[in-house]
Amino acid sequence: MKRLTLFLALTLFVNPIWAGASTAGTIARTASFSVTNLPLPNVLAGLSREFGVNIVGDASLAQINVTLSLSNVTLDAAMAAIERAYKLEERRVDGTIIVSSPGSMGTTAGTPATIHLHVATASVIARELSTSFGGNLIAIGDDRTNSVVLLGSPDTVDSASALIAALDVAGQDGAGSVSYALNHISPEDASSKLIQAIPTSIGQITVVPDVHSNTVVITGAPGALAFAESVMKRLDAVPKKVLVQVRVLDLMPTNDQRDVGIILGGVAPGGGQGSGAITVTPNQLFTPFANRSLAVNATINTLIEHGEGQILAEPNQIVNSGETAHIHIGDTVPIVTNNGGLVGGVTVTSTDTGIVLDARPIIGADGSVNAIVHLQYSYVNGSSQGYPIFANRDETSHFSVHEGQTITFGGLTEDDHTKTTTKVPLLGDIPLFGRLFQNVSSTAKREEVVFQVTFRAVE
Repeated sequence: MKRLTLFLALTLFVNPIWAGASTAGTIARTASFSVTNLPLPNVLAGLSREFGVNIVGDASLAQINVTLSLSNVTLDAAMAAIERAYKLEERRVDGTIIVSSPGSMGTTAGTPATIHLHVATASVIARELSTSFGGNLIAIGDDRTNSVVLLGSPDTVDSASALIAALDVAGQDGAGSVSYALNHISPEDASSKLIQAIPTSIGQITVVPDVHSNTVVITGAPGALAFAESVMKRLDAVPKKVLVQVRVLDLMPTNDQRDVGIILGGVAPGGGQGSGAITVTPNQLFTPFANRSLAVNATINTLIEHGEGQILAEPNQIVNSGETAHIHIGDTVPIVTNNGGLVGGVTVTSTDTGIVLDARPIIGADGSVNAIVHLQYSYVNGSSQGYPIFANRDETSHFSVHEGQTITFGGLTEDDHTKTTTKVPLLGDIPLFGRLFQNVSSTAKREEVVFQVTFRAVE
């Protein structure tokens, strides 16, 4: 019964369910229609034919069936009724109406373009573009007109257009080679990133980095070479600079409570989780904290002012966005290994001890910072057969914070208990009665090492 209803609705839809008024112009033209359980793409196709306007919808609309009856309505009124009834969104680009489900267009804005294809199929090309560019590009294929509508930043649209030109060819014969000179990226990085960016459907390419001339040599079919060149323009753009500021502090509260480390670690007093976008675990080694940075900084500054804390180091480093800043605060311990044999040869290696911080920030267009921070603390914890034994603690965290916002790591604590005995010579050594001539004092000191990391964009 469902198939029969759909068939009848489709038949009526293609034939005279449209009663168009003879008014000149698309905006003033009116039409009447009635559909029952008809797929939304078919409804949009009928409206497109009746009003002479290109109307396309993304892939999410194929699951929506429309039941609607309208009389003597304009195109704008018909579109408004459909979008209101099925909670859809609309965007108009170069005379084309793009319809999508809520949120599928995101906030992508920028240069629109409509590309008409000659050989390839529009829906197939649109899927390939969505896979290659992700959320940076809106690509909707219209198989009726065999065209693809693009919406994104100018650079993204240019790259997508180059990919379409490479895919919309009858064959991929006549492989050739081009040499691309680099300005801002190393040949090794350009080679690996380019290979990852080329879709398999465009054909095989070979990329050879040349460190001496700072170039990459690309070999492949003409279409693949054209797309590879557009990708290289994006990869070799001037990178954004990021200043990585690090503060390492040693906090020594006078009391023996554990409140300082817990609050700095981002867990609210009483054991509950602190608010914010960063998930923390109360017993993890380095507990990150960012969303109450003002309160944390005030607490740290107060401890320093009262002599209960000190700044151990404040290293800074500038790196390109997407690259890793490596900061080492400590010593490099040599390790001598006996190779044995008659000659008695030895091998000398080294291990970094102390604090090692690796941070990889990426600055977004909106000023946000996505960062991966790896912290490691290591020290010599004894020896065995003359070789040092190292104790290591490390943690890796992922963040998304605002540029200039400080991330605080706490939780690396050390308790030092000291017992001191003073006594009267000779008398203090008498068994049993010697305690009468002794004075025993004990102290407990608790220290916590806190790390603060701030990322700032450098113009």
